Amino acid sequence: MRIYKFGGASVKDASGVKNLVKILNELGNDKTLIVVSAMGKMTNSLEFVVKNYFENQKELEYSLNEIFVFHNNILNELFSENNHPIYSEIKEIFENLKVFLKEINHQITLLFMIKLLVLVRSYPLKLSILI
Repeated sequence: MRIYKFGGASVKDASGVKNLVKILNELGNDKTLIVVSAMGKMTNSLEFVVKNYFENQKELEYSLNEIFVFHNNILNELFSENNHPIYSEIKEIFENLKVFLKEINHQITLLFMIKLLVLVRSYPLKLSILI
């Protein structure tokens, strides 16, 4: 079995994703496990979303939208048709995150803050895996 790990810098844009595919096509993907980190600095960006949630609600929507646009721009470079199912999957992830952030109670406990951080830190990985 072969294991390849692609860090965030290696998949930070469409050319990085294309390079990942090229490497797998050249080396083959039989009995291969691929580990992909969050794209670029997405973990940091989503931690900033959490910071905005607690400290700057006015910027929360903007910071979420910036992350959505980042991923959508990569999709636009990778897929020729805008109706590819990946677009709706990415959109759904962001809509679910927005709903979650709107619905949570403002009586925050330490346990809740930890759960929120774990949840938000998992989103970049979901996005990387989908793309």
